[in-house]
Amino acid sequence: MRRILCVIVAVAAGTIGAAPVGATSTTVFTIPASAAISPGTKALIESCVGEPLTYVGDSLVVIHETTHNDGSRLLVVHRNPQGDFALGSTSGTEYRIGASDNTVRLTAPSGTFVFTFTADLHVVGPGGAAGFFGQIVAHVTVTPEGGVSAETEIVNAHCT
Repeated sequence: MRRILCVIVAVAAGTIGAAPVGATSTTVFTIPASAAISPGTKALIESCVGEPLTYVGDSLVVIHETTHNDGSRLLVVHRNPQGDFALGSTSGTEYRIGASDNTVRLTAPSGTFVFTFTADLHVVGPGGAAGFFGQIVAHVTVTPEGGVSAETEIVNAHCT
């Protein structure tokens, strides 16, 4: 999950460019569900459900950037599936996918940099079928001098 969002943030940062003070921009597009889930996460999901899966659907991506009057820049990337599901290659079982990713990056004129990433992923099988739950919370604050003043990383993944 992080890999695809890092690519999205890098592309957004490169294509949005320097905005005038007090400016905002929003970009909305979709990406295939198969591209939205990293190979490592797919392997975890498939080990939980006991079979290879084919991922169907699209995820909506919203990138919003604001340059505040004080010169600070805020970049927010949000992604969530739009009715996505996965099909079991052996059983034909349909697994529903519920997810949400949020990336927030704040750069202050002083040089302070704040980055937060949150992600939740639920793959739910019908009835008593196995499923998957994953959650990531990552945060870092870097001072103008380059020191890390806050850092958190929580990763939780398990079969349901």
